[in-house]
Amino acid sequence: MEKIAWPDEIGGEILPDAPDKQPQQLRGPELNAYIMKLFKEMCPSTVARHLGENNLEIKRGLELRLRYMKGGQVKIPNFDMTRQQSLSGFYIQMYGEEQKGDDICGRCAKNKGNLVGCYVLEGFAKGACGNCLSGSGGSVCSLADCTPAPRKRKGSVLGGSLSKRPREDDDEAALDGIPSKHLETFANFLYSVVERRSRSKPLYPSVLYYTCFFSFLFTF
Repeated sequence: MEKIAWPDEIGGEILPDAPDKQPQQLRGPELNAYIMKLFKEMCPSTVARHLGENNLEIKRGLELRLRYMKGGQVKIPNFDMTRQQSLSGFYIQMYGEEQKGDDICGRCAKNKGNLVGCYVLEGFAKGACGNCLSGSGGSVCSLADCTPAPRKRKGSVLGGSLSKRPREDDDEAALDGIPSKHLETFANFLYSVVERRSRSKPLYPSVLYYTCFFSFLFTF
């Protein structure tokens, strides 16, 4: 994979040297420089692959949502920006398409999350917006396609799946090399099992199946 050329300016504004830790800013060049530094040092593989395949241009800087605390206090959100989940959300916010009006996700419409704005990227994070993905995870976003894959149907207790039941022609071919007297002995054994069990409890489908099969086999 080719090395990604991360931008050194956003919106015509040249980025300064990146600080060593998260700056106490809601927006601006210093915050964006710090985010670009994180991308260069620990870019998620999903982000690198998507950006490389689509050759996208950065559209905007990141903006954090001001938090209102009890007692009227406000503060800048302080969360782990180095998480892969956070960085993937930043990527969507900075490179994605803005959602407006009725297209905004439920959490963004209620001003929830750490980031300002509802943005999505086609073919990335199952359609979740960057704000939701960077915080609580993409599965909480109402825009995300989180439909679970259909579960494989397991065989029932009584006999399993019909598609896995052996065909009679396959069984007969497999029995070609077995002497007839041995088959007769086995058939008699199955008859005795059927007779005993039919007096006390329902038959197992597998026993009933093979009994009927051998009955048919020795009829001809």
